[in-house]
Amino acid sequence: MTGEARMQSEFLKCSVLTICIIIYNMLSSLAAEEQKSNGKLEAGQETEVKMPDNGREMKVYLPSNYSPDKKWPVIFFFHGMNGKPTTSPIKGYTDGNDFIIIGMPYAAEHEVPKTQQEAEGILQKELANFRSARLWAGKHLKIDERRVFMGGISLGGWETSTLGEYEMPRLAGMFILLAGRQRSKTIPKEAAALQLKPVYIGSGEADPNLIPAFKATATYRKYGAAVTYEIFMGIGHATPAEVPPRFKAWLNAMGKWRAENMTEELRKELDIRLKNQLEGAMAKDNPLAKYNALLDLEADPSVFLCSPVLAEEIRRQVRAVKMASPGREEGLAEKIFFDLSWQDVNMKTIHDLKMVRDGFKKLGNEYPETVFGKYALQYHECLAQMYQKSLESVPGNRPTGKSGTVNFPTGDGRVRPPVIKFKKP
Repeated sequence: MTGEARMQSEFLKCSVLTICIIIYNMLSSLAAEEQKSNGKLEAGQETEVKMPDNGREMKVYLPSNYSPDKKWPVIFFFHGMNGKPTTSPIKGYTDGNDFIIIGMPYAAEHEVPKTQQEAEGILQKELANFRSARLWAGKHLKIDERRVFMGGISLGGWETSTLGEYEMPRLAGMFILLAGRQRSKTIPKEAAALQLKPVYIGSGEADPNLIPAFKATATYRKYGAAVTYEIFMGIGHATPAEVPPRFKAWLNAMGKWRAENMTEELRKELDIRLKNQLEGAMAKDNPLAKYNALLDLEADPSVFLCSPVLAEEIRRQVRAVKMASPGREEGLAEKIFFDLSWQDVNMKTIHDLKMVRDGFKKLGNEYPETVFGKYALQYHECLAQMYQKSLESVPGNRPTGKSGTVNFPTGDGRVRPPVIKFKKP
């Protein structure tokens, strides 16, 4: 080999070695970055994890009592507007136990659709995003595929209503906080899958989304879902610092006290809790406070899992309080209110709007001292304004009659649902 050839050979070896070193450093850097982003998942800890197909970061929390020798329920949780992926407040509401919680990023958070086609495109992105996160969880965590839940707060609640309806055949249930149903005028995508599915809806008493939450409650009940609703008294567009009682019961029923997980030891624990709750309700001197406390018990899905004797006693006390004043009036007003809310969802003409408006007014006048009677009178004012604006939008300012349709005011001309300012005992 000539001197020039030897020099070329040595140069080539050095070049290959340099390239190998560069590639090694790049791979090491990527591995370090991945380890930093996808830290070790540990019980009782929240970890940032990058989604494998798009690099978005989600927050993954393993419950404090997590162990890999059994499968766990999982909650995919969507945050509110201008927020970031988070497991709060759900992690606090569960005392950090019993659920894997995944704080979800959005796929198209800042995209504003201008056409129906663009809106459908965004929906498909969000569905793909959720399915990707679920696929990752199935590969890396011990999740119970029979107990996959979706939930969200505010913007995330609205998002959950749509994504949850599409995914309902593959979900165990969903919860919506501080929001209503996004596609309120359409039939749920997988309506049949809602049958008997547990759905929780909660909103603050002074939240502008309280009326949409009532409408969502009425809608999901009509499609056969097992709906638990709750009003967060004394607050507006916010969640309580302490877990609301009905939501706590709902979470426990989906997690710790799930029917297939029930043991004699757990049943005894459940009986003690429900018995104490019943005794506390019966000890209340205020009849309306007693009624509300017993309704919280009635709304607890785990009542069906306690001992038969205790379950029957709870049902007996609930029946009794509903037959006497003020429970009788409260119950009737509530039923009429949700029936009217369903009519509200389905109104298409000015005549429909007038009928719903008058129905809420009549309800408020007949049951003025009830919780839902007061809600009805305030919502009636909103509907009256909407009716007037709708009349003004019709040529000649004349109603179109029973068969005529109308474009109800939207955008800047929309009448906002009322902010309810009423506190029950």
